[in-house]
Amino acid sequence: IQKEGGYPHEEEHATFCAKIITSKHNQHEIIVIVGAAGRGKSWAAVALAMAVAKKVSEILGKGTPDDYFNLKETFATITKDEVMRVMNKPKKHAILLLDDVAAKALNARNFRDADNIDLNAVLQTFRPNHNLVILTAQAGFLLDKVPRSISHYIIEMDQAMFDYGFTTAKVKQVVYQHGSGQLHFPYLQSENGKYVRHIFYSPPADVMEEYESIRELQLQRSAEKKDEPAKDKKLTKTQLLFDVWVELRKAGYSLREIGKMTHTDHAHVDTVLKNSGVVV
Repeated sequence: IQKEGGYPHEEEHATFCAKIITSKHNQHEIIVIVGAAGRGKSWAAVALAMAVAKKVSEILGKGTPDDYFNLKETFATITKDEVMRVMNKPKKHAILLLDDVAAKALNARNFRDADNIDLNAVLQTFRPNHNLVILTAQAGFLLDKVPRSISHYIIEMDQAMFDYGFTTAKVKQVVYQHGSGQLHFPYLQSENGKYVRHIFYSPPADVMEEYESIRELQLQRSAEKKDEPAKDKKLTKTQLLFDVWVELRKAGYSLREIGKMTHTDHAHVDTVLKNSGVVV
């Protein structure tokens, strides 16, 4: 388990992420962490978020790591309401951790659900705030197609060495081929070689205790809401996705690609954009 010529860990990856979201080029980053229960997703996600927050505060020269990531303001788990709370107008350069979002908030089986569409719209339009979004799920196929397609990196958990205080994972880029519409996942490359595995050390015990407490509370609330009737939505799918379509066209995606990514007929996207005066 090593890089060709070294052994990378969350500090090294955190520096890379922090430089991206603090650059002057209006950049953001989305990372998806996948792995079966007990593989250390939570350790990796929290450790990476804390490490990036530390690097961001150092690079910007202001604030503390808690200003950019903390479990009260920039962490959400399981439920749609919690995810929307965190994603709604996030602080600039904040690291947003959305834990186990495939359980309810961004589940691929519920892709036609209005709340799912709303969350996808938010995911694709937060770039001006220079945020890092970390999403965790037990398997990539459970996560809705849009966050999978627009993520920059995917971390696949490998071995959980809890007794030794660390977990290991494969870290890959997510490359979308516009011509074929397919996703490819090459390993990270640098001038020093190929990154085959990464290591994530255990976060502080008090942080993980707080994490488990918040997660347990959200599981209880989710169970209580299970039988509640769905609320009527005032906005149509077209209204919710319009800004997303515009941003994707500006980014160079074709109408067919936009249709596939947002589960919409591309001819309808074309008509709506033209009628609104958007050059397609």
